[in-house]
Amino acid sequence: PKNLKLPWMYGTTETITTYDKIEKLYWAVKNAVEGGFKEWDVQFIGHFSHWFHWGVMLYSRFIIENPPEDAQEALRLHNRVWNAAMQAVIANDGMINEHHGVGLKLSRYMRRQYGDSWPLILKLKKTLDPNGIMNPGKTGFGF
Repeated sequence: PKNLKLPWMYGTTETITTYDKIEKLYWAVKNAVEGGFKEWDVQFIGHFSHWFHWGVMLYSRFIIENPPEDAQEALRLHNRVWNAAMQAVIANDGMINEHHGVGLKLSRYMRRQYGDSWPLILKLKKTLDPNGIMNPGKTGFGF
């Protein structure tokens, strides 16, 4: 795009919840991202997608127009914003992702997200993948 000013920092998260909780979730993530990082003037943009009969997905994006110049500091800030967003998601009855997966970046949240169900999920994983060869270290297994 012609108007894109670089270097900017971006991040995109996704979450899903039921209709009765989506507005609260939206505002919680927005407040966590924008309110928690005012010194960086973080901007939050979100839209709803993937509508189901029981709920909807929220795509959340954050933009930092003037990130730290130091690459390590920029990475730390990026991770802090992601963490704030994910903690807001879990605290407000959202699921960390809808269909793009959690991979390595978000796998550390799976135990907290699934709570008391986590031991059952671990048993299923061990039964279906006794050698631990399917996506090792991903989806929270190994954390």
